[in-house]
Amino acid sequence: MRWLKYLLIFIIGSLCVMSNPIQASAESKVQLQVEPGWNGEYKGEFIPVKVRVTSQGGEVEGQLMVQPPKLVQSEPSPTTQQKESIKVPSGSTKEVVLYIPRAAAFPTTQIVWVENDKVVQSVKMGGRQLGETDLAIGYLSDNPNDASVWNQMFASSNSDVRVYTYPIQVKDLPIQSRGLSGFDTIVINRLTSESISPKQMEALQLWVANGGKLVLSGSNSSELIRGFSSILPVQDIQSGTQLKNLQSLNQWGAPPAGQIEVKGSRLKKGSSTLLQTEGIPLIAQGKFDQGKVYFASYDLLAEPMKQWSGYEKIWSHQLISLDMKQDDYEGRNEFIRGGAGLLNQSFIEFDNYPTPSIGVIVIVFVIYLILGPIIYWVLSRKRKHEWMWVAVPIVSIIFATGFLIYGQWIHGQDVLINTIGYIEVENGEQATVRAASAIVSQEEGDYSVVADNGFIWNRNIGEYGLRKELESTVSFQNKPKITFQNVPQWSTRNLYTESIKKMNGTLTGSIQITDQGSKGTVTNQTDLLMEDVKVMVGDQTLPIGNLKPGESKPFSSNIPIQMVTPNSQPPFVMGEEMSLKKIMLYDKQDELSTISMIDVVGFTRENLIKLEVENQTIEQSSLFLVNGKMDIQPMSDGTLKAPFGVIDSSIIHSTVPYQMFTGSGIYIESSGTFTFEFDLSEWNIKELSELSIQPIRSDLEVYDWVHQQWVGLKTPNLEKIALSPDQKIQIRVKGDANVEVEKPTIQVRGRVSQ
Repeated sequence: MRWLKYLLIFIIGSLCVMSNPIQASAESKVQLQVEPGWNGEYKGEFIPVKVRVTSQGGEVEGQLMVQPPKLVQSEPSPTTQQKESIKVPSGSTKEVVLYIPRAAAFPTTQIVWVENDKVVQSVKMGGRQLGETDLAIGYLSDNPNDASVWNQMFASSNSDVRVYTYPIQVKDLPIQSRGLSGFDTIVINRLTSESISPKQMEALQLWVANGGKLVLSGSNSSELIRGFSSILPVQDIQSGTQLKNLQSLNQWGAPPAGQIEVKGSRLKKGSSTLLQTEGIPLIAQGKFDQGKVYFASYDLLAEPMKQWSGYEKIWSHQLISLDMKQDDYEGRNEFIRGGAGLLNQSFIEFDNYPTPSIGVIVIVFVIYLILGPIIYWVLSRKRKHEWMWVAVPIVSIIFATGFLIYGQWIHGQDVLINTIGYIEVENGEQATVRAASAIVSQEEGDYSVVADNGFIWNRNIGEYGLRKELESTVSFQNKPKITFQNVPQWSTRNLYTESIKKMNGTLTGSIQITDQGSKGTVTNQTDLLMEDVKVMVGDQTLPIGNLKPGESKPFSSNIPIQMVTPNSQPPFVMGEEMSLKKIMLYDKQDELSTISMIDVVGFTRENLIKLEVENQTIEQSSLFLVNGKMDIQPMSDGTLKAPFGVIDSSIIHSTVPYQMFTGSGIYIESSGTFTFEFDLSEWNIKELSELSIQPIRSDLEVYDWVHQQWVGLKTPNLEKIALSPDQKIQIRVKGDANVEVEKPTIQVRGRVSQ
């Protein structure tokens, strides 16, 4: 029985090898050095890990990969991970950046070097993860020591928030925006000696679009400032000039003594100033998608501003918040959680996924059923019954071959790609394009999808535990690429992309709101053909129709505006068949939406995301929802009314963790308070004549900017004291444990500063 024991040992050993297809090797000709995040500290949805691969012998060629630890035996592996193939000459070093999803980033995560499916070297990621409520600031400058000077400004500004400022050099900037996701703010000051590459510039802009705050000063090189011109809140930036009169800064503290060198500029439409003197914006702010861009026309660390008492106050107010939101999923790709349903619907409505004709199949099947008895009758007449053993298989083979040929002819030779996406256009120069795409294979095998630029990932970004056959790898060394392995014939695989696109204009509109109704005009300033353009005004949806490039159409409504109640379905959905366009529009109406209560949207079928499949010809169809820009115009007396729901809010401080519900709800497991901030700077409302707040609650408080304290709703002349110098209103709400907290909304009327 000894042979049985050896056989058992052999079988167990074979199973162990099979269960671990990537094996470590004792021989190693490479050395790996890793640096996670920034100075070994990190947070965010993707962690950038710099890996330096050094060849200690001859030339080496292999792949860099990530092996996250299994904290639980049954815990699944990531569905998608980065895999970079590199070649390192003898005695040299090559640096590669891996972007590791937060769910896979642990100090014990292994960075591995693989050759011929064997791990020949590995090293732990290490590092320290920051708390999600810690504020991380990246400071990009010629002098790394400037970062500590900037950080001192926030040392005592808010005891609830720990602020970490990290010096950044240009070579440290990732070429992928997700690698910057750990930064809440990036400051660029005194950067004159180095240039930012186009890929790094795009990564920074996409990071802003996903919610980052960028602070750019006039002390940087003119070339750098021009590179950000499309998202800056100012235009026509001039050469330096000396300002001596700084008395107008007294709204934030006693004016600084002395003079300051600034670069003159003009505000762009929709932007606002935080500081201004002699008609020159000192600090201007503007939105870009979900983020903010600040332009300081002076050197951020120059005297006398650096020692000014109001300096810390103004920047702390803009950059510091304590938000303890707990996300169920990650990234600004919310719509792709339901993207599978949208993509499935696209195959029906795009009419580019051919299916066999039911009529043809029925006719052929009937012929097949009739043919059998006919053959039997003919052979019976000729007394050749034994030939049935040959005739029946031949007929079956002929019909089966015919069906296969018919199927191949129907499907064609091209790999099909359907893309569903959303376009956020802020200023007519740059747009953020986010899209989910489905590819349909033609033959069994691997499929590598390449995008022109931007970010690419499996559609289920950041998620674990999908079916093993849906696993994929991504690469960012050249163009963004995702590879799906072992895809069966005529099967679908889904992916997600986001990028920045240059635009020649935007879908724009202007509206004037009165107590009796509204009227305005919509203009297609883009070079795209727009379909089914709609103006959404509260509970009303006003159809505009199709708009050619450059075309304008008026609209009006004699019905007073009533804002949609929280959690209710938009009126264009109720009782109607849910087409693909309606589903896309409805999916953007939740609390994560960038579509406001007064907005203009349209659709275009242009292929704005250019995808290629390596070694394959493709047929691509697209449908994008374009979120335009609606400007609320003041009335003839110079006042502007913003009804309930128009001015969105953000939570800038919370004392307990919370989760957002669709609509207006917030869920907390323990009692706490929330501070909501409403930003009115987009409309340049300098003085309020009306402020109404819903819901009316006894525990709801408004911040009094005149007396620097919280006050109740019944405070006299609340509209006179609630607006901050930078045109913001803050409302504090208390919440009980396990009870949904309703977000407050405001209605304002005020005089616009022209």
